[in-house]
Amino acid sequence: GRDWSYVTLLSVYVLLGVGRATYEGTLRAVFADFFPSEKEGAFANIILFTGTASTLGYVLSVTGALECQEVSKYCMEYSDGSIHNVLVMELVIIAMAIIAVPAFWRAVWMFRKEQNHNIQNHGD
Repeated sequence: GRDWSYVTLLSVYVLLGVGRATYEGTLRAVFADFFPSEKEGAFANIILFTGTASTLGYVLSVTGALECQEVSKYCMEYSDGSIHNVLVMELVIIAMAIIAVPAFWRAVWMFRKEQNHNIQNHGD
């Protein structure tokens, strides 16, 4: 909003940049390691998932699915005067982050299992 100082805005953008740089590099490196012979498909999946998430966020925000009647703790007024429920988006983000941890562990387990299988087959 209008009451944000330059220091606050700069801090938000710096944290966003650091987070995105960390996420982008690490994600691509993990995908390259996990899919060494299928990198094009792996990177295409990254684009598919990020595009789907962006589309879902956009659709939820413009269709009125998140609109509220009055300003409250989780219903914030945007600069255009519309009032949106930010709790829903926060809960979706938190749920996806929680699901991502065991999904990553499962992916690591599957990757190591496949590596061990390949070593055993080529060792004979």
